[in-house]
Amino acid sequence: MSETQVFVVDDDPAMRAALCSVIGALGLAAAAFDSGAALLRSIDADDCGCVLIDFRMPQMNGLELQQNLHRRNIRLPVIIITAFGEVPTAVEALRNGAIDFLEKPFREEQLARCIGRALAIDRDQRLQSAQQEEIAARLERLDDKLREVLDRLCAGQSNRTIAKALGLSIRAVELRRSRLMAVMESTNLAELIRMVSLAERRSRC
Repeated sequence: MSETQVFVVDDDPAMRAALCSVIGALGLAAAAFDSGAALLRSIDADDCGCVLIDFRMPQMNGLELQQNLHRRNIRLPVIIITAFGEVPTAVEALRNGAIDFLEKPFREEQLARCIGRALAIDRDQRLQSAQQEEIAARLERLDDKLREVLDRLCAGQSNRTIAKALGLSIRAVELRRSRLMAVMESTNLAELIRMVSLAERRSRC
């Protein structure tokens, strides 16, 4: 996994320098870019951190850069910087997936809070993604018999109902359920259902 960074995108050299100075004072690494195109040439889906984007830039504004990041499956949390009073812009940014916005002029502590929240979101997203991948790998190890039991358990069927539907004894269903729990590394039915739900959310992304 790459180093956590705050990616700063602003066409104003003085603002870039000021933002990077604050980020550095927070003990974080900053990577500065003068345009959205420059960021897109350097950023990768495996990068960790967040993106701080000035809305008003030539060629590609902040919302357009957001959309380009999304199309490239780069899910880093985005913070938009807007001029004072640009509320419609901020609302649109949030609707497009930005996690926060800052209105100029803003205080250093406001910036620090936004960045801290964005980095926490990124960590949580990556932890969830790793969990989803592990669960998907366990699901791949299930044979057809165990998968059928899993599907019926997730549909709310009891052991007795499953046994009747599959023409098995209740004991046979219990044994399959026990093997299913072992493969999925689950301790109870509620945890198993949460695992399946998490894996399904990953497949929809």
